[in-house]
Amino acid sequence: MVDMHIHTVHSDGTNSIQSIFELANKFNIATISITDHNTISAYEEIVKNNLMKLFNGDLIPGVELKCHINKNIIELLVYDFNIDKIKTFIDKNYSKWEYINKSMSTEFENILINKNISYDKNLMTSHDFNKYNGIMELYKSAIEIESNKNKLGNNFFNDITEFSRKCVCDEHNEFYIDLSKYYPSAELICDFVRQNGGKIFMPHVYLFNNGFNILKYMRENYKIDGVECYHPSYTLNQCNELLDYCTNNKLYISAGSDYHGDSYNLGESNQYYDNNKIKLFEFKNKINRK
Repeated sequence: MVDMHIHTVHSDGTNSIQSIFELANKFNIATISITDHNTISAYEEIVKNNLMKLFNGDLIPGVELKCHINKNIIELLVYDFNIDKIKTFIDKNYSKWEYINKSMSTEFENILINKNISYDKNLMTSHDFNKYNGIMELYKSAIEIESNKNKLGNNFFNDITEFSRKCVCDEHNEFYIDLSKYYPSAELICDFVRQNGGKIFMPHVYLFNNGFNILKYMRENYKIDGVECYHPSYTLNQCNELLDYCTNNKLYISAGSDYHGDSYNLGESNQYYDNNKIKLFEFKNKINRK
């Protein structure tokens, strides 16, 4: 079994690295990747404290990088990189996260005010903008107020991530914010990864607006390496569509739980998961035990 999409306390997950390793051992997951958002600080901790001695399997360096492509905000999973090289890239392109988070949250707050949608006004002063997405926290506080449900109408989603992807990131939606000015382009990421020998995968394809079309565009223009064909959000038909697409276009096939500590279990990438269909690359940069 593999799980190539895991988050820890180094981004928006709730589990420590030690806890992740314990769970992976418990569930006999042979290969994992910690893919925190826009940071590889988990790997710095692992190397510094020799934490690989706690895990029985293979750990492949990974990170989930937010980026834009033709005004669409997506994430890309990057694997098998040199930690020092990608740290320089991340420091250059994501180091102002607290400022970015505050700026886009302020834009969203103004939308709520203009639409007369109530929210927790204390969030803008009490929120930890260095870690959690402020837009999601503002929206979460808004949907907890019963009177807002009618005001939101078709834009009401219990899942705050779904709201972000389908409303905030959709240029035709009234809650749209042009986030492309806050993130690097997909082209920039792909060029860097390609030049430095890493691998690029498209995660949770169907969670993006027009996700399958974006996948095709990414393959045709940026030559991505693979696709997360198993994800807890997929239906059987979606899994099969992605598996066929990868087979026909000679792309690698991965699986990920997108584990954050809640909702999905570690290793629970999909009820339709078939280990025999997983096709991963040959690892060059797995984290070794001392």
